[in-house]
Order: sequence, then structure tokens, then C-alpha cells
Amino acid sequence: TETALELDMGLSLGEWEDVGRQLGRIHRASAWWIGDWLNFGESRYGETYAQGMDATGLQYETLAQYARVSRAVESCRRLQNLTFSHHHEVAALDEVLRIARAL
Repeated sequence: TETALELDMGLSLGEWEDVGRQLGRIHRASAWWIGDWLNFGESRYGETYAQGMDATGLQYETLAQYARVSRAVESCRRLQNLTFSHHHEVAALDEVLRIARAL
């Protein structure tokens, strides 16, 4: 459920570890998925942040950050061994470089 993970008492140690790996993968991927989802919605349907807030329960600022980083860092440049926060920093540097080149 949204508030609990109930596991079968017969779960083996290996199965329990697999669940943990899956949960970690979902956690690491969720910001990317939400950002990509928002960017798709915005390009296809227009302004989607109000709907995004309703659908996800996340605040506007969080959604805007996810969308901005997902838009700035193409999927082929995203590295699995780096966190979303690392990519956020790269996106910010890319923006600084774009501004500097424009001057």
C-alpha cells in the first residue's frame, strides 16, 4: 500500500534482498520518471503542473526541479552510478555555460 510493505514470512533471504534492490531502483528512478512524465505532458497537452501536483501529491517546486533536470540531461547522458542530485548539479552547470556563451 502507500503506507506499508507487507512481506510474506516465508520469504527467503535472497528474495528479501531482491525486493530491496527493486525498491532501491524504483526510488532512484522515480525523480527521472516523474520529470520525463511531466515533460511529455507539457509538450503534448500544455501546462500540466496542476495535474501533476494532484496526481503525485508533490509540491510544484519539486515537480519543476524534476522536469527541469530531466529536460536538461538527455536520457543518454544519465548515469546510473550517479544520483539525481549529481545530475541536478550538471544541469545547473550546463545552464551557466549556456548563459556565458550568450554573453
